[in-house]
Amino acid sequence: MLSKQKAKSLVLRIFEEEGLVIGGLAAINKFDDELLWRLMRNMDAILGKSLASINDNDKPSRVQPKRFSNVRPHPAIEEFLAKIKRLSGSPDAK
Repeated sequence: MLSKQKAKSLVLRIFEEEGLVIGGLAAINKFDDELLWRLMRNMDAILGKSLASINDNDKPSRVQPKRFSNVRPHPAIEEFLAKIKRLSGSPDAK
């Protein structure tokens, strides 16, 4: 099992890589500015929840992403999330 410090370092490296991927896509494509800000606020909220979980602190993040019940994810997103469920051994994995 990873120590809390190693788990925190891993999470921070992963989020840094994700930030670099998003930044690279934004640099070469026309992204709506509000979309990019919203995406990064959501990433920040997820990072906060991840770090709180590592610290055994289940206090909710200060930033709560807005939920849209009538919006379906893109098939590429659904495929990626299904892969994560399969890798995690989730019983409801496709």
